[in-house]
Amino acid sequence: MSQECKRTVKQKVVCYKQRVGYNQKEADYKQVGYKLKEVARRLEVDYKLMEVGYNGGCRVDAFAVYVKEFVMLRLFSGRRQAGDLQCQVEMHSAHEGFFIFVLKVDVDGGELGNLSRKGSVDFWAGQCHAGKVCGVSAAPPFESWCCGGHASAAKVPVRSQEQLWGLAGLRAKQQRKAAVSNALTTATLRLLLVLTAKGGCGFIEAEAEAAVWALKPTVALLGLSCIEFVQVEQGSAEFGNKRTTGLLLLRFGQVGRTLRSTGASRSGGSDGCPVYRGVEHLHNVLATGFVDHVVRVQKARNELWCCSEEHVLDASLQHFWQQFALYRPDTCLVPNVQCEGSGE
Repeated sequence: MSQECKRTVKQKVVCYKQRVGYNQKEADYKQVGYKLKEVARRLEVDYKLMEVGYNGGCRVDAFAVYVKEFVMLRLFSGRRQAGDLQCQVEMHSAHEGFFIFVLKVDVDGGELGNLSRKGSVDFWAGQCHAGKVCGVSAAPPFESWCCGGHASAAKVPVRSQEQLWGLAGLRAKQQRKAAVSNALTTATLRLLLVLTAKGGCGFIEAEAEAAVWALKPTVALLGLSCIEFVQVEQGSAEFGNKRTTGLLLLRFGQVGRTLRSTGASRSGGSDGCPVYRGVEHLHNVLATGFVDHVVRVQKARNELWCCSEEHVLDASLQHFWQQFALYRPDTCLVPNVQCEGSGE
């Protein structure tokens, strides 16, 4: 056989192996998608079965019995910035005389810091169960849940109102995007469900029109007495970044009322929603929800032990706490909103 024929045969073998590998990878993506859809179906059943038991909610005094440390999770927050939510929560808590550790968890924090992996979600759910985490805030990358279910600016549909967890027959790239988005959404809902049952607090942030609000687990959560839904407008039409944001608030006391009644412009938007032109101001108000909840837990415990003891974060969680020099003397703090009879 000539050298040219051998080269041609070798190229065909390489192409064949590449095609087999691509097909295998596409099959793996589809298998992951099927598994996530099955998990989502089980979650919907769990929510429906447990809704009656959770509607009463665990009282904060029961939660206070076993809470170990005041730790909040900030999911999918991106890079730290001065005045971000972590900064506001930590500054508000220090102003009240105690300290809340805010841990950043995303998809790039190693084996336990990748919430697209089931093992990582199990770990953090266990921390919530054990009382080592008492709050969570999340603004997951709901890109494929917004804009009519498109995965990107290319307007490739990946889900519909009838198939919220993903359309059948997607290409590998769109299948992977939908699978990751589904995994992060499932992780968020699971952690919030655990805290709902145990007596914790938290919130989820997404576009008001996002399809994630139509999911059965989300609808079930919104039907609980300890959860409320608030809409606010962010940005400005003048700069072309105006959008309506939906917030699911779990045991956030008077924060929902504060969000409805105030805004950076002190006036309502086109649909009556308060307008928050600066994200720092919105984070300022949301931070009080976590602080208020911890204050209630402390009152239920009838002891302020964290004021007199040294704050030491659990060794297994220290990797996720990023303390940067982001705290400015001129960072504004709104008055803390105390909650006495709501959020149960």
